Amino acid sequence: MPNELDFRIYRGMTLPAELFEKMKALVEGENTLEFEFYDLSSWSTSLAVAEGFAKDSHTFEGNQVIFLIDTPKRGVYIGEYSMYAEEREFLTGGKVLVERIEYIPNTAPILICRQA
Repeated sequence: MPNELDFRIYRGMTLPAELFEKMKALVEGENTLEFEFYDLSSWSTSLAVAEGFAKDSHTFEGNQVIFLIDTPKRGVYIGEYSMYAEEREFLTGGKVLVERIEYIPNTAPILICRQA
């Protein structure tokens, strides 16, 4: 479903260290990296919620990251229908292109993306 709203969505997760290093090398070499989020994935309109998921998602050693999409072109906000309204959930899926990485002190690296 096309998205007609103008906002940011975030997804926090832990990536295996090897994958994060490959991603970092590609992006810093001015390439984009295609990342598959399958048919459906849960994002949030809240950075704080995504940071919580990044911290809580590590069942293995890796790098906590935050994916950010500015004004997603597809998906739907389901916050008012969710059992977990505080998560401010946005459902979307498909491929995203990681275009750059921002490093902000005291937070996980932010992977700036756009939907493919």
